[in-house]
This record gives sequence, C-alpha cells and structure tokens, in this order.
Amino acid sequence: KAKAAAKKAAVAVKKAKAAAIRQRAAERAQAKKAAAAKKRATLKSKAKKAAAKKKAQAASLRVAKKNAALKLKAARARLTKKMVALSAEAVKLRLPKKKKKKKSAAKAKVAAKKAAVKAKKDKIKSSGAVTVRSLFLQQQKGKGMGLIQMQEKFRSLGAAEKKALVDQAKKNLAKRNEIKQS
Repeated sequence: KAKAAAKKAAVAVKKAKAAAIRQRAAERAQAKKAAAAKKRATLKSKAKKAAAKKKAQAASLRVAKKNAALKLKAARARLTKKMVALSAEAVKLRLPKKKKKKKSAAKAKVAAKKAAVKAKKDKIKSSGAVTVRSLFLQQQKGKGMGLIQMQEKFRSLGAAEKKALVDQAKKNLAKRNEIKQS
C-alpha cells in the first residue's frame, strides 16, 4: 500500500510539474502575443503620425506655391503698370511730325526701289528660257509627263528639232541681255 501511495504521489507530482510547465508556456505565449500587439500598435501610430506629417507638408507646399503664384502675379501687374507708364512717356517724347514725314519718305523711297528691282527681275524672267534643255522642258510642261520622261525625250530629239530650240534660246538670251542693259 505504501508503494502504491508513493507511486500515486509521484505521478501527482509529475502531473503538477507538467501542469506548471504548461501554465508557464501559456503565460509566455500570452506575453509574446501582448508584446507583438503592442509593437503593431506602436508601428500603426508611427505610420499615422508619418502620414499626418506628410499631409501637413503637402498642404504647406500647396500654400507656398499659391503664395508664390500670387507674388508673381502681383509682380507682373506692377511690371505691366510700369510699361504702360513708360509707353505713355514715350508717346509724349515722340519726334515732331515733320521728321516723321521725312522718315516715311525715306521708307517710301526704299520701297519704290525694291519694287523697281522686283519688276526688272520679273521682266527678265518673262524673257523665257535661255538654255535648250530648260526651253524644251518648259514647252513639254503640262503634257502629263514626268521629269525623267521629258529628259529621255529631250535626249532623243533630232538635229532639226534641237536647232529650232537653239535658235529660240538665242533669241531669249538676246532679250534677257537687252533687258539687263536697260
């Protein structure tokens, strides 16, 4: 009986020890869970704070940009006002009308000279082509041929046809020289 009671007591002690170990393991696991939860909460609050800080920075940046735009607008307005004032002064300081007329007369003279030069150039162009090839191409233009086809046709011209073109080109050259000398 004593042995059996001793065995029962030993088993009870083992069970108590095992229960105590399980209890401590459960407490440790619970402590770990609590620490992890606390850490998550800390990280969440840090993230919230960082987001709030970023939002505040963005808002202050928007305000700064808006202020800069307003300053720029005001500076442009001041500059425009100064320019208007300066142009008003420039109107007051303009040259007398007599000198202005002289200036416009000079401009008219230059324009007339340019017009005369242009007219002479146009007259020179109207004298016609002065080379045989360009005269032939001018005559063939608008007949539905391409440039390459016209060149081939020019190469295959006979002597009599070329002579007529040469005579015409000489006449055109004489006209051109006469216009240039006038």
